[in-house]
Amino acid sequence: MKYKLNPYKLLSLVATIFFISYVYSVAQQFRNERNQKTAEIVKTIDIRDTKFYTKPVVASTQPVPVVANTVATTELPPTQEVDKAEVPAKTPEQIAQEKKEKLQRELDAKKKKEALKTEKVSRQYIQVATISDGKRAQAVVAKLGPGFRVGVITTKSGKKLYAISSSAFDNKATQQSYEAKIKQVLGSGQQYVVRKLSK
Repeated sequence: MKYKLNPYKLLSLVATIFFISYVYSVAQQFRNERNQKTAEIVKTIDIRDTKFYTKPVVASTQPVPVVANTVATTELPPTQEVDKAEVPAKTPEQIAQEKKEKLQRELDAKKKKEALKTEKVSRQYIQVATISDGKRAQAVVAKLGPGFRVGVITTKSGKKLYAISSSAFDNKATQQSYEAKIKQVLGSGQQYVVRKLSK
């Protein structure tokens, strides 16, 4: 039985050897360029070896910036001493004016507070959370105190969920007090939703 050389297999073998040798030469060229660039950089920078603790201390090859030490003395300007007698005392009119301004500021603050209390918003409630455990929901409502309740929601699959929500309100002051209570009891990271009641 004679063995025949297949020219296509021979040609593919030669092409494979050529490709492998080409890739090897490109890799060698890349490695040589990298080593040359690294050597150039190492000449200009001090790089600490891994065995730096066994080598003696070598002076740095980096140029040291020369800064001339100059000692400058600055004289402080003389401070002017003010006698207490020179400071004018407040007149009774000025004191009365200051008291009047203070009372006016307090009245403005009270008016703003009252306006906030009486400011009407549409009827709303706060939905605090939806929990799958009824006992846990009751415990959260007990912590929140009056003004909060638990509602039972049944999903399409028949599972019961317990929604914790506030009582309905129609002014900003009540809303702010409920929000403060939620943040105080459940933490400031607790998210809640303010929902409008349908008419």
